[in-house]
Amino acid sequence: MKAAIPTASQPELQALLDLCAQTRYSALLPPSDQDGAVLHIQLLSSEIDDLKTRREPKLRTVIQAFFNGLPCLVLDAAASQIDLRWLIPLWQPAARPWLQAVRRQGQLLVMLQASDRPEMVTLLHMNAPVEDIDKLLALDIKTSTDLHDCAQTMMLSGFRALVDLHTNREQALRMRLAVACDLLTAGSVHTTFQEGAGMVKQSFREACSPPVN
Repeated sequence: MKAAIPTASQPELQALLDLCAQTRYSALLPPSDQDGAVLHIQLLSSEIDDLKTRREPKLRTVIQAFFNGLPCLVLDAAASQIDLRWLIPLWQPAARPWLQAVRRQGQLLVMLQASDRPEMVTLLHMNAPVEDIDKLLALDIKTSTDLHDCAQTMMLSGFRALVDLHTNREQALRMRLAVACDLLTAGSVHTTFQEGAGMVKQSFREACSPPVN
């Protein structure tokens, strides 16, 4: 018999909707000879100014599965007023070559672009989590070949991360969450969080349901 799907209360759904508004666009830019591997994110100009107050924001890394056991590399960077959290789904085809490029260059180059001032672009250099990357590259992670399914599971992993966040209101208010995808997928995943309010209830139910054996 199929397990019962949990339902969410109205306050829980409203809290999740509020968190969706705090998600940010992010993309793994294809490695190039000129720039290497770049992590692109769009933030408000005030959020970029906050990050720039830290000469080198401390980067915390962890490997975590949010949905159906699919692993993500989670990168956290704390500023004065906000915390940034990237989810890098490791089953997307773009992840492995991007991580290999980060490992070669020995640093993480983050391109901060202001969504309210598109001409404002800031490059931020962070120490690459070399040991964690080496562990990841040694793992046999199956890459998704179905692009639609890949985008769906990346989106649901993001929703699951939001569900986990909303239980800690103080942390949730500071957090800016970004699911870092390939360039073709990043826009649609971000749009779902920002404008897909009608999908939140169903996504909440799917993200909270137990995996199918």
